[in-house]
Amino acid sequence: MKSFLLFLTFLFVSFSIHAQEFQFEKETIDYGSVAKKSDGTRIFSFTNIGTAPIVIKRIQSTCGCTVPEKPEAPIMPGAKGTIKVSYDTKKPGRFNKQIIIFSNAKQTWKVIRIKGQPALNRIQFFIVGVKNLSETPITGEVWLDELRLSGVNKDKGISMRMQTRFNLADVMNTSIAYRRQDADFHMLQRRLGSNQSNETININSGIISLLLMILMMLANFIFTSILTIKKFKKFIL
Repeated sequence: MKSFLLFLTFLFVSFSIHAQEFQFEKETIDYGSVAKKSDGTRIFSFTNIGTAPIVIKRIQSTCGCTVPEKPEAPIMPGAKGTIKVSYDTKKPGRFNKQIIIFSNAKQTWKVIRIKGQPALNRIQFFIVGVKNLSETPITGEVWLDELRLSGVNKDKGISMRMQTRFNLADVMNTSIAYRRQDADFHMLQRRLGSNQSNETININSGIISLLLMILMMLANFIFTSILTIKKFKKFIL
């Protein structure tokens, strides 16, 4: 009887030890094309599909450019949790980083990943070479005609901006700014446009200067007229 109870206790303890388990919505997050100094924060979401709370002890990244933040409170069974990962987007080049999670789950450590590549406007140089697979030396030149992107929307898109200013001495100043961007226009590092056309017109005019000039001229005329009348009366007397 005692042996049977010990056996049941052992089964219960074993089940309790392995009752916690992760289920991530995504184990790898692809940043895609990353612009310099863009937002490098991403969120990993997971669910505790076990029957006991999950406690994340620590999270370790493979380099200092990736900073993970672990949840402090235990994740109860059936509850969701998040892990925030911040990547330093000032770093150049392609990246593929591992984040290791240590916890009391069934698998005591878990690996999640982030990856991405620099946007085209961040590429400063590239290297092209030829590998000689024969035993005979070769000489020649490598010519590059042009660089192409695949899967890009080739419809024409227009983006334009015009600005003009008109100044009339100190009397009046006017500025007009016009901007238009078609729906199919997109930057080089983007494959598609925004699907929305934008058109704005801004007009600024310094009408107050003109009014002040008129008031000053009127005041000067009145003051001159008063002096003339006084001088005229004095001359008659």
